[in-house]
This record gives sequence, C-alpha cells and structure tokens, in this order.
Amino acid sequence: MVFFLIGMPGTGKSSVGKNVAKLLDFNFIDLDKLIEKKSDSTITEIWQKFGEDYFRNLESKTLKEISVFQNTVVSCGGGTPCYMENIKWMNATGTTIYLELPKDILRKRLFEKRESRPMFSQLKTLEELELKLNEIYNARKVFYETAQHSLLLRGTYPNDFFIVKEKITQLMPSNNK
Repeated sequence: MVFFLIGMPGTGKSSVGKNVAKLLDFNFIDLDKLIEKKSDSTITEIWQKFGEDYFRNLESKTLKEISVFQNTVVSCGGGTPCYMENIKWMNATGTTIYLELPKDILRKRLFEKRESRPMFSQLKTLEELELKLNEIYNARKVFYETAQHSLLLRGTYPNDFFIVKEKITQLMPSNNK
C-alpha cells in the first residue's frame, strides 16, 4: 500500500512521514526531495527559474512514478493534491491522509521557516503570513477535504508520529479482516 500524506505546508508531513515509515519498516518518499534530486535544483530554484506551472507539471509527473512502490509513506507538497487532478489519482492508487494542525502552531512554524518556502519567503510580518496562509488554505481546503482520511495533529513530537502510525496501522489490509 501507498499512503499519501497531504496538508498545508508546515503541518509536519515530511518529519511525521519519515518517522512513521521508520516505525512501520516502510519506505519513505518526500515528494519535494525527490523532485529536487531528479532536477538537481531546490524547489525554490525551480519556482524562481521556471515558474509555478512548470513545477506543478514536474510534481505531477514525479508523483505518478511513485505508484510502483509498495509499503510506502509519501509526504506530498502542500499544493500537490490541488493540481493536475493529483488528489483523484492519489485516491485511486493509494490511501490519502489529510494532516491538519491548529492554525496558531502552523502560523508560528511557517513564520520561523518562511525563507525556505517559496510561497512565504517574501513575507515580513506575522500578519502578512496569516493573510497568505488563510488565502492558501481557503483555496486548497476543498482538495484536502477529499482525502480518504483526516487527522488533527497536536504539533508535538513524538505524539504526532504515533497518531499517524496508529491510523496507518488501522488501514493496513491485515487489520481489516
């Protein structure tokens, strides 16, 4: 089975996914890291050099190459499910889990690490970030809500790892008899 973790930037999809995969002895794929490796450029460099449309096409193509893997947890970029009908494809080929995080925790995380995120890197104040965050969330919510499962995380480690691990364990075929 392939489990796709989706949600807003900063929800912990990569760190949670990596740790959950390790706990379950699964493969782990960070979609953004895979794109960076394949293109020999950072996500920020791709966005700056080629633009968002190019990135979204590359992202969708790379995502669809993952379907050959088994026992895999995939951390998707925040926008992955919102373009190129990726959410439909993920729902058809694997199991999607929408990870949510309380907005105050998300806002703090994104503000502290905004330089490494193309959509937030130009924002100077917490208020600007909050406006951008709400704009992005409102545009993406409809896609996130079509995930097969959703989990509200707490923003604490290792608690979040165990919340996601428990859900994936429940969804595995050997537990659905």
